[in-house]
Amino acid sequence: MELEKSINERHSTRAFLDKPVPREIIERLLFLCTKAPSAINIQPWEFTVVMGEERIRLSKVLVKSMRERNISCGPGAVRPLPEYFMDRQRKLMDCILPHLEKGILFQDFINEGSCNF
Repeated sequence: MELEKSINERHSTRAFLDKPVPREIIERLLFLCTKAPSAINIQPWEFTVVMGEERIRLSKVLVKSMRERNISCGPGAVRPLPEYFMDRQRKLMDCILPHLEKGILFQDFINEGSCNF
């Protein structure tokens, strides 16, 4: 699938059913989530699965706390990213920067550069 088509067809849906998700599905989804792209490929994955009444209680506490503190959920927004993620980011930028300094065109970057770092 072409990158631009993938970006344009991607979406997020926020509608939830009031029934538990089977453990097998959660495990499979978590495995697949580790394959997803991340901002500058830092892949800061950390998962915690909470089910049942504990999930409901914890959800209420987290939502309240985040609203009170006006916290963003982006990588590095709540606490600094571990050094190994930052090191990986620096190495990636070392590869990308020469291309950006040359002023390559967006289409050239998408067609050639973005998959060759």
